[in-house]
Amino acid sequence: MGNKFEVIYSSNGKPYGVRNDGGYVFLLPNITKFVGQEERYVRELKEQEQLACYLCQSLNCGLLPTIEQLETENAQLKAEIERLKGLLSPKQNPSHSYTEGMDCNNG
Repeated sequence: MGNKFEVIYSSNGKPYGVRNDGGYVFLLPNITKFVGQEERYVRELKEQEQLACYLCQSLNCGLLPTIEQLETENAQLKAEIERLKGLLSPKQNPSHSYTEGMDCNNG
């Protein structure tokens, strides 16, 4: 399998999920077949398989971000938040008071 994403099918041939060596990234809902609803069942199975194939293609060609890319972006955003908190912290600029010149008792 490798790092390539693939559609995994259940024993009855329905698409079950999308995964690579790292595990499942998408699990697909079960489509239930009811008497008198064969057309809906077949249509939904076909749509589900198309969705699973689209997700695999998107993941494999880089259209969707990888977990590593999301983790890197998350770390960068956390660092930026901490940097901004530092800029807003009164400890960084002790001469500035946020309430200076304000009468907090008379709104």
